[in-house]
This record gives sequence, structure tokens and C-alpha cells, in this order.
Amino acid sequence: MKVFILGGTGALGRIVTNLALQKGIEVKAFVRNPAKMNVQHPKLEIVQGSILNETDVSNAIKGVDAVVWAIGHENKKAAKKIMSMDTCSRGSHYVINAMNMVGLKRFIAVSSWGVGDNSRKRTPLFFRHFIFRLILNKEFADKEKQEEIIRSSNTNYTIIKPSRLTNKIKNCKLQVKHKLNYSHFSNTPRVLLADFILEIIQDNSFVRETVEVSCKN
Repeated sequence: MKVFILGGTGALGRIVTNLALQKGIEVKAFVRNPAKMNVQHPKLEIVQGSILNETDVSNAIKGVDAVVWAIGHENKKAAKKIMSMDTCSRGSHYVINAMNMVGLKRFIAVSSWGVGDNSRKRTPLFFRHFIFRLILNKEFADKEKQEEIIRSSNTNYTIIKPSRLTNKIKNCKLQVKHKLNYSHFSNTPRVLLADFILEIIQDNSFVRETVEVSCKN
């Protein structure tokens, strides 16, 4: 099996890449800057390109069995200024077009808790009315549009909506449901999310479903 990972140098994408290689899965990592990819492995192929360049995407997506979207909006101010606010929606549109051209079906897309009214209303008040509405409103609008594009596609997608991503894994069991009840302490360890992503690729579960994931302490 060979997995196409979009955002291979990001915080989540790097972990998915490393874990996949540890499990013996071949990886094709699609990155803007290969110099940031500090992993070398015989089962790793690095492809440089932009998710907002349709030709780059269509050329790179060949010869794989599944696609993992691990691209998120940048948090740093400098990076935010140069990142297009339609990265997730437009990029997913290009990815789905490219998948259709080669007959590729499996698409795992990582979104976020709080994207869409149904999810947002179950998040803590501080996140719902301040973080999501005032600080991340443009990013979340893009992610909401991305989810709509994916759901209307003919791909065998799984949309994963994790709570706040962390690098902590202590005393955590990942819970997976269609609807979760969140608290201020809700978090999702990236390594457990990465393991879940690879698990559902291999067993082909949660096809054409949207699931929410979070740590159960």
C-alpha cells in the first residue's frame, strides 16, 4: 500500500508519515519545501508542489492507494499573511478532480472540531464564541466549505474532526463517535490521530462518514 500525504512537513503530517513508514506502508509526501522533510527512508517518496496548483496536484497523485489531507491553516502571523484563505476548499477540489482522473477513491481528510454549526454548538463557550467565531472564523469558513466539497464528491471519504491537537499521549484513550460532548480539556494527541488515520485506511472503515475524535482521560 502507498499513501499520498498532503502536508507531510506539518505537525500532523510529519507524524503520519513517520508512523506509516514504521508500519511498512509506502509514503508519497507532497510538500512545498522538501528541505523541511528531515526524514529519509527507502519507502518514502518526496514530491514538491503547491496544493493550490492543480497541475502539481494531478501530476503527484498518481501511483497511490489512498490520500490523507493533513494540511491546516497556519497559526503564525507571518505565515497567515501569505497563505490563501481558500487553501482547504480549493485544494480539496483539485485533489478530488485528480483522484477522479486516476480512479482513486480513498480520501481521509482531517478537519477540526467546531467546523459547522452542528459541531460548534457542542464546543465550550470560550471556544465557540471567541476562538472559533472571532479568531478562526475565516479558516473555519474555508474548512466548512471543504467538508461540503468532500461530502458531495464520489470519493470513499472519511472526514475526521479532532478536538484541540496536542503532542501529549499520557492516560489517553481515543474515543471516536459521530457526535462527541466536548469540554475545555478536550484534546487529541497527534500520534493517536495518526494511528487512527492509518488504521481506517487499512481496514477501510468509516467510509463516507464524518467522525469526531478526542481523548478520553
